[in-house]
Amino acid sequence: MIFLSGANGFIGSYTLEELLKKKYRVRISLRKGSNTDNIKKFLDKVEVLYGDLSDRYFAEECVKNCEYVIHIAGKVDTSVSSSKREEIILSNYLTTNNVFSSALKAKVKKVVFLGSIFGLGKSKDMTPADENVEFNLYHLAKKIPYIRAKRMSEIMADDFLERELPIVRVYPNFCIGKGDIYLSSSKAILPFLNGVNIYFDGGINLQWVGDAAKALVLALEKGKEGEKFLVGGENLTSQEIFHKVMKITGKEAKGRKISPSVFKIFFYLPQPILDIAEGIIKKNIKLDIGSLMILTEKYWFYSDEKARRELGYTSRPIDETISEAVNWLKEFIKAKKESKSQKRR
Repeated sequence: MIFLSGANGFIGSYTLEELLKKKYRVRISLRKGSNTDNIKKFLDKVEVLYGDLSDRYFAEECVKNCEYVIHIAGKVDTSVSSSKREEIILSNYLTTNNVFSSALKAKVKKVVFLGSIFGLGKSKDMTPADENVEFNLYHLAKKIPYIRAKRMSEIMADDFLERELPIVRVYPNFCIGKGDIYLSSSKAILPFLNGVNIYFDGGINLQWVGDAAKALVLALEKGKEGEKFLVGGENLTSQEIFHKVMKITGKEAKGRKISPSVFKIFFYLPQPILDIAEGIIKKNIKLDIGSLMILTEKYWFYSDEKARRELGYTSRPIDETISEAVNWLKEFIKAKKESKSQKRR
């Protein structure tokens, strides 16, 4: 039996499908009222426990009698709002602590942990970073609770390894594809669909969400205790992403590149001002301040050579991935608008 946390999330739903394809017996956890749109068709094929993993006793119940754990659960939110700080820390750090503690107590054979590049670190230029990169994002962790929680979880994983919990870590990059109902990594292409013709001096590693899910299962099957595996698709500049999106939509690719350095001002603003600015900016450009701060780091390029070599990881062609994501987003946004229109009537 495998306990999969975060099964109803973006990466989690693809991981659940991958596990079921391979005939694994799976237990998942859901909070009451959780959005299950992405996993409705699988609910009769898995064991479901209802509760919150921030409750240590519930986490123990979830892991009990399981041989393996894949821990994905966590809230992806790069907001800098003080009102969200506690929720973001608890949903990412506390739940991880509870799952790890429960897995240690249950003496599971292996824990596959969905790590974060924000907790790992990055290279200072366009050179792709690998698993040995030193953490260098303290300035971001100081301002963005999500990054702070991910770094804390990274340190926690090291501590539990010392306590002989068999952990393997997998670090996806920016995932896109069908089913990103929370519009998490899809923010990388969404502005271009909304008519924004500005791209920033920088770039990211973009990948299909299904490849991240397959990597987690590969790590379960082949990953050695204590190892870290970066997985991705292709390192692309913001300009390259813009042109690919425009080509798919059939629009003229006339854009203007600007430096994200203008957003460095947010690092110097006191928290009360950030709280006010966050609301204004999110209302007007649909991005939070944390996302803009992350852009100031310019290039988030990574190498997944180790995963390809040791796990047999492969990735889908990036043009196929972007095409799928763009077409799905167009339909998703259209459906949301129609739903809002009907509610007003």
